[in-house]
Amino acid sequence: ASNSVLNPRGCRGNSIYTSLLFLNLQITRLEQTWRHLRQSHTASAIVYEKDLKPLLGNLNRAEGNSVFSPKEVTVPHILPLLSLMEGEQLWDDNEETCDVLLRTLEAACFVATNTGAYRIRAEARLQEFKSTAELLEVFQTELSLRLFWGSKGAQAERGERYKKFERILTVLSQKLE
Repeated sequence: ASNSVLNPRGCRGNSIYTSLLFLNLQITRLEQTWRHLRQSHTASAIVYEKDLKPLLGNLNRAEGNSVFSPKEVTVPHILPLLSLMEGEQLWDDNEETCDVLLRTLEAACFVATNTGAYRIRAEARLQEFKSTAELLEVFQTELSLRLFWGSKGAQAERGERYKKFERILTVLSQKLE
């Protein structure tokens, strides 16, 4: 099961968790820990650098033919569109700015047009899955906000929460190093 996480073909159908994997790997201050992981798990590190990291780049730039294919993907990677809608800049200042914006918007149109195909693919994958009210609650934004930030923190502004989270990560990484 853990091997499928590091297999880019297995990750394509699970864009949300692939994105989370990459976002969690962006904690750069943990240099010694990261170095130790790379030495202990060389094969996984090679797969990450060779396949998964470029895949995330392609997903974020909406590049590649099968990035949004309803035949392979159950939940498409819409993080770039969501970031764009929140007013965040998706790209570095370079010559491809307009191209990346255009591809992101085209990908959003493609995803919206093919929601039925994504639904069919997801239903086929989840045929034997039995959901419960408690399990569905786990996927609600309100629960994760309360879980991570507490009831008071869940009501705070997003930027304030991010600053606090960044301070926590900094303290933890300094302690581990």
